[in-house]
Amino acid sequence: MKKLIVILLCVSLITILIACKSTDTDNESSVVNSSEAASEESSADTAESSDSSEASEADSGFEYGLDYITENLGDIYSITYQIINYSVDSEPETTTIEIARNEEGCYINFGEDYSLLYVKDGDAYAMCLKDEETGDFVKVPETTVDEEDIDLTASLMLLYMAMYEDYAEELESDGTATVCERDCDKFILESDFFEDSTKVEFYIDKATGVCLKLTFDSSESIEDGYFEFECTSFSLEDVVLPAYTE
Repeated sequence: MKKLIVILLCVSLITILIACKSTDTDNESSVVNSSEAASEESSADTAESSDSSEASEADSGFEYGLDYITENLGDIYSITYQIINYSVDSEPETTTIEIARNEEGCYINFGEDYSLLYVKDGDAYAMCLKDEETGDFVKVPETTVDEEDIDLTASLMLLYMAMYEDYAEELESDGTATVCERDCDKFILESDFFEDSTKVEFYIDKATGVCLKLTFDSSESIEDGYFEFECTSFSLEDVVLPAYTE
């Protein structure tokens, strides 16, 4: 449970990153490098989680997880999440997170002011950043990454897609539901954390294993400690990346 709380707090950190986005090309490149470093750490963490929970999942019959997503999601998809954080001291904050990937590259959006686009450029991928004045993506000269870097960048979304995996043994089935017009299995995780009763609901896409919805509720109040994200758009075909200029 403690690890889940840490993951959920990452959403707040993402919001801070959005607010602190730099205003020149050099700083933008620095943010990109930091994002890629974070994606490497995220990939390592999720891989470790997969190894540690593999045996327990086999015993419980719980089939979902990173391996399930890797096998069924593929490399062509577009997924958008809306994240809502509730706080006693302020109005709810809403952030949109989006990832789109196809054979031409990868696009990740952490809110209106922070987004990355990688497009196929020969055997590598060119990096594109948004022009602050026009809002259009512009290719950054002589800045490319390889396929592995694209995979690491995309793995940032695994924090949302498979955050349920560490708790496979503790999840209780709660029937089925529909999220974003997709059939899901619903699971509940209940625990006491620092004497505060906590309830987490996961809605897992049957076809791909992607977590399409999560609600997080504490006994304090629905305004203090309530967190939710929900998939608002999901496609596995006809995925188009944003346009860019040279």
